[in-house]
Amino acid sequence: MTELMGLILEAIGWTVVIILLSQVISFAIVAWLGVPPSKIEHEIEEKQNAAVGAVFFMITLTVSLFVSILSSNGFTDVESFATGAMWILGGVALGTIFAFVNIFIVFRWMGRQERASGETMYRYIQRELIDERNLAFAFFLGAISVAPYIAVLFQIL
Repeated sequence: MTELMGLILEAIGWTVVIILLSQVISFAIVAWLGVPPSKIEHEIEEKQNAAVGAVFFMITLTVSLFVSILSSNGFTDVESFATGAMWILGGVALGTIFAFVNIFIVFRWMGRQERASGETMYRYIQRELIDERNLAFAFFLGAISVAPYIAVLFQIL
């Protein structure tokens, strides 16, 4: 049982490292391209600059894949269907938890005016994606959501 806990803790640790690294590198490259972190909110929410969101998404996806592959021990065969299903369900749950944490952080960072007006996180995301059709926000939200799943995937392989 302690070996299993060690594997789970190692997977969680690598997932956190991969998420943070992919986000930091994405912010750094977007800043190098001329949009510092202090202006990303303006570019995504106000200008709805899809190019900024798309670049952020592509960098996050690429970095998370790169680091995930390098930190993985490679494919591990499972003993049974039940064991494989347990790892898959656990991985999906862990990826979802990390994605929601990232989304909550974005809401706290970007949704300042919305929080002041009492708008909930769900309504904020719904408004940006559906009502305003904000492609930049969709790419940005995708970027912060994809990294956890990729990181977890390569850790449970």
